[in-house]
Amino acid sequence: MSSSLVTTELARHALVRPGDCTCGTCTPTWARRRGKSRKYSEPVTLVYALEQESPALWAGMVEEHRDFLAAMAERASDDFENTDLEIGDPEVGLSLLEFAGELATAVQPGFFGNELPPDLVAACEHTIATAMHVTAELVSGVIDGIREISAVLRSGVPMPRAR
Repeated sequence: MSSSLVTTELARHALVRPGDCTCGTCTPTWARRRGKSRKYSEPVTLVYALEQESPALWAGMVEEHRDFLAAMAERASDDFENTDLEIGDPEVGLSLLEFAGELATAVQPGFFGNELPPDLVAACEHTIATAMHVTAELVSGVIDGIREISAVLRSGVPMPRAR
């Protein structure tokens, strides 16, 4: 895993994003450092990283994940609103869904939600809802496109051949 940005230095884990990302919407991942190596190379989930770190670090890790999710959602929403695309961008939507899902799992009661400050959990829930709204905008365009193709196929009009 190539990573140009390590945003958190913890005992064993860091939130890293792909080194070749220039768009700001590429999904970062939590990564584990092996042994005494300074390199974070093994991708893990937020829940796994929290389980392995000290409880004193949990709120900061969750806040960092939330902040990055909020930035991704804002950037994706801006990109979606400022383009002439008729079909959304499912790759970005699915990345948001994946990253938001990790946060949703971590902050639910029974995992770490009971151990985190209530205002942080509420902020996370708000950010997750915002990301889901943006995801729906991005992915719904694909569904509309599939419906249009399906209507053409049912109409009996021959489709042009791919070259």
